[in-house]
Amino acid sequence: MVKKYAKVIWMIFLVQLAVIVVVLTTASVDDMTLARGNVQPFNTGWELVREDGSRQQLQKLPHNDTSRPGEKIIITNTIPRKFWGETLTFLSADKTLRITVDGRPIYTFGLNDKRLFGSTPGSVMVFADIPRDCEAGEIQIEMSSPYADYATYISGMSFAKRDVAILHFIKQKALALTLTAIVLIVAMILLALAIVQRMSQKETGGIEYLGIYLLLMSLYYMIETKVPEVFYGNQTLCSNLVFIILMTAPLFFEAYCYEGMPEKRRTLRPVSILSALSA
Repeated sequence: MVKKYAKVIWMIFLVQLAVIVVVLTTASVDDMTLARGNVQPFNTGWELVREDGSRQQLQKLPHNDTSRPGEKIIITNTIPRKFWGETLTFLSADKTLRITVDGRPIYTFGLNDKRLFGSTPGSVMVFADIPRDCEAGEIQIEMSSPYADYATYISGMSFAKRDVAILHFIKQKALALTLTAIVLIVAMILLALAIVQRMSQKETGGIEYLGIYLLLMSLYYMIETKVPEVFYGNQTLCSNLVFIILMTAPLFFEAYCYEGMPEKRRTLRPVSILSALSA
């Protein structure tokens, strides 16, 4: 009876799979994807200008070169008319930014920040809106970093409508967001099991520490996707959280490893951060 029931289940599954394949290959419907739209690269035609007045034509972005700490780097280009009114998108890593179009400031990042820790606002995805009423479309991006070679690290750039640019960016991070969500769910399950074990007055084996470790790492990976910056703009806080998590999370993982040891082996605990703190 069980075997017949299993065969029926597999037959139903195969029929459903066949229906999905037929729909995917034969159906013709309107595209309702929110992220639809053109995202066009803008990686050629750039010129790099240094503080000493020297100029360098960049063949294609991304570009990486040497620069001194604190050196001001400017890259210039002419925006084609078809991109006027759209949004310029690129990744900025550990540097301040000022973007002007035809001499008008349209975007700044990190220039007016006040912070107790760190020298830069960290890395951020830039979404700079280009005016519709440009005169010539001459764009200048002024960059400076307290770290060597960061000002001249220039990522690839693209143009799209603002909603398309943001949704396309989130779509690119879909796999990372999915994996982050899985880690978060596992962390919550482990913490729930630890609470149940505690209420039952049973040994947890240190799974509460593993749950906290995974919870912290899910937050770390979420910040690293840069997606939270789309909704919450305090990049300085995000950067500080990254360092705090990296300093704290290993302690909980080590606590889990120690708690999971058999009782007779705990006297052989290795010298480590956790043992140093408890000494």
